This record gives sequence, C-alpha cells and structure tokens, in this order.
Amino acid sequence: EVACIARNRSGEASFTCQLSVVAREARVPPSFTERLTSTRVKDGQSVLLKVKAEGQPVPGLAWQKDGYTLRQTSGVRILQDGAGAGSVELSPAVSGWYQCTAYNTAGSCATRARIVVDPPPQQQHQMNGGAPKIVLPAQSRTIPPEKEPEQEVIYLKHVDNQKQEMKREEVV
Repeated sequence: EVACIARNRSGEASFTCQLSVVAREARVPPSFTERLTSTRVKDGQSVLLKVKAEGQPVPGLAWQKDGYTLRQTSGVRILQDGAGAGSVELSPAVSGWYQCTAYNTAGSCATRARIVVDPPPQQQHQMNGGAPKIVLPAQSRTIPPEKEPEQEVIYLKHVDNQKQEMKREEVV
C-alpha cells in the first residue's frame, strides 16, 4: 500500500493505493533442441527439414536456401507451430544449403544442412566410341552482399554566378 500526503497553508489532502510489482519476464536467447541434418535423396523425392528451438520469449524461425530467403511456393511448404518448432517440406527436393535461424529479443542462432539430389540414372549413349556420359551434381555457392559505395562529393556552382562570369568575358 502506498500513501501520498500533500500539505500547505490551506490544509492537507491524502490518498492511498495498492501497488503490485510484477517480476520482469526473463529473456533467454534461442537454442536448437532439434537441428537440421544433411541428406542425400534421389531425383524426384521429397525432403522434410525439421527443427525445434527453445528460448524466452518463444523464438521465431526464418528459413534460407543458399543464402536467400526461402518463400512458400508450390514446391516449398513452410510450417511453424508458434512454440519454436517448424519444418520445410521440399517436393521435389532441390540441392543446396538450407539454413534455419531462430530469433527473439535476446538473440539468435542458426542450424544448416546440405541437401544433395542425385540425378536420375541415364541410359548410356553410344557417343565417342561408346564412352559413357558423366553427370555431376550441380554446385551451389553463397554470394556475399555487395559493399556499400563510398560517398562522392559533388561541388555545385550557383547558376547566376555563371551568367555574370559569361557577361564579363563578352565585354572584354
């Protein structure tokens, strides 16, 4: 209970109120209890990537493929339960590096995995004297962001000054 009393020459006034102090919610940075794992699949197969993160407040999840934000499309289904668990279903799977970042007001953490899709078996073609054709999986790479351009200083002259300078040259 809190009391406030005000006094002056004219008299005195007071009031009381009940003050309740609520403890501030603890903040805990996110950490993964279930991480992504790299896998290899055959061409045309689906892949399910699952994660589970803990933290306070409950962390949000952001997904990337090869350094770019992963968006829901006809072949990509992204699910989150609001309690730190989430998944991405790739149908069909696409080769690349997949990353999930868990974030909240206390911090962030990430887990990565590589998905390799083996190409379909090829029929041997009779080329170059019967030599078989070699098919290698596509490579992927992360492109770093561009550096910000340096500042450029531009000097401008007032237009009226240029007109006066031109008139002086004409008179001479």
